[in-house]
Amino acid sequence: HAHPATREALINGLQDAARRGAEPTRFRHRVRHRNGSYRWFETAITPIRDGNDGVRQLQSSSRDITEQRETEQSLIKKAFHDELTGLANKALLLDRMTQAFAISRRTGQTTGVLFIDLDGFKPVTDTLGHHVGDTALTKVAERLTAIVRPGDTLARIGGDEFVILCPGTDGARGASTVARRVLNAIKTPFVLDGQEVGLGCSIGI
Repeated sequence: HAHPATREALINGLQDAARRGAEPTRFRHRVRHRNGSYRWFETAITPIRDGNDGVRQLQSSSRDITEQRETEQSLIKKAFHDELTGLANKALLLDRMTQAFAISRRTGQTTGVLFIDLDGFKPVTDTLGHHVGDTALTKVAERLTAIVRPGDTLARIGGDEFVILCPGTDGARGASTVARRVLNAIKTPFVLDGQEVGLGCSIGI
């Protein structure tokens, strides 16, 4: 059975193949395996024409590209996401900023950008070790993820620095509201390696 998300690609591929000359039509789609999982296939369909230039039949061949697709998706994720926290990285943030600023220029709405730098993070890594520092960063990322709005972009741009991109904020007041939520989220102590550790943050808007 075809996956609902790629069923249209399958139908369009069949229709396109019937309209084309001798060149094969290639497309990717998902098919349900008998074990219940879905596999990705790349299918090539070539029309076989009769003497009157009509289509007598369609000849197809497919190959399973599930592992290739998973590798591609993994590489894309690594290119645009922070490996430790899973948040957007600098490359994805810059792309989202470009889009948001273009919309702001066109519509006149405000885009807020909050630069967040953790306070007290270096003593944590110096005394408890880098593995605990990594745990702290993932916990900070979880708390910040919980407070951002749908449509906002939360990114880690390196070390203990985070950025929240907020399209459509209500000017400085809206950005300040987000900043207060960040401060409240960070001020509650973190439990790291069995110890309560307090962190703060500095925010530039």
